[in-house]
Amino acid sequence: MFTICALYQFVRLDDFETFRTPLRKLMVELEVKGTILLALEGLNGTISGSKASIDGVIQFLQDDGRFDN
Repeated sequence: MFTICALYQFVRLDDFETFRTPLRKLMVELEVKGTILLALEGLNGTISGSKASIDGVIQFLQDDGRFDN
């Protein structure tokens, strides 16, 4: 069974280009599919994977501190 997660957050991401690499690496490792757009204004995306994998991506974002709400 797959979980689909739509997410967005308006937050200043001055380092969105360097933030992309560890996020993409994690998504590949967890076999999460989909797209997360990163920009100076924040993120927006829809991803799919096992519940544990989606939880892993969400935890990664929350651990960053800018996406903790």
